[in-house]
Amino acid sequence: MQDTMLDESTPGANDGPPILAVRDVTKNFGGLTALDRINLELFPGEVLALVGDNGAGKSTLLSILSGNSTPSSGELLIDGQVRHLRGPADATEAGISTVYQDLALALDLNVADNLFLGRELTARSVPLNLLKWLDRKRMLAEARDALEDVHIRIPDLRTETRRPFWRTAASDRDCSRGGMVQASHAPGRADGSARC
Repeated sequence: MQDTMLDESTPGANDGPPILAVRDVTKNFGGLTALDRINLELFPGEVLALVGDNGAGKSTLLSILSGNSTPSSGELLIDGQVRHLRGPADATEAGISTVYQDLALALDLNVADNLFLGRELTARSVPLNLLKWLDRKRMLAEARDALEDVHIRIPDLRTETRRPFWRTAASDRDCSRGGMVQASHAPGRADGSARC
């Protein structure tokens, strides 16, 4: 993957500090160097596309940014602070979410349930306050709000994701956290992913 530095003419480059910065990140797999001193900055409101041939390192970089892999050297800065992402939960806590080319949808779940897959909202029982259950009403409301924010209207969020149109909405599940990164090898599959 080639090294690209932003200059002052880059839109967003002078709008304050980057929300995400990658500094001299290298990733080795044994004797193979997958990433070699990568540098990039992402500023608020900016959309960044990673484009390259197969084997260029796009997925490796996204794996590091999503906490699924650690760099061999270099550092990640989030809001100006050096962060060591020990796993996807650390990345999520830092505001980084990744939507992969394979949507990994649970087809028997509805759109709202897929949007909250792995981070379901719960409510505690009254009076014991010991038991929890899914707060489906809140999940539906927050899913509707998140989809409206990116101008996607789905008449009934309780519809199963087997229908092709609903798959697009469910792939935007991380929009409710305010950001999304999408890796795609087929240019037509990334349509609309920058709406977050």
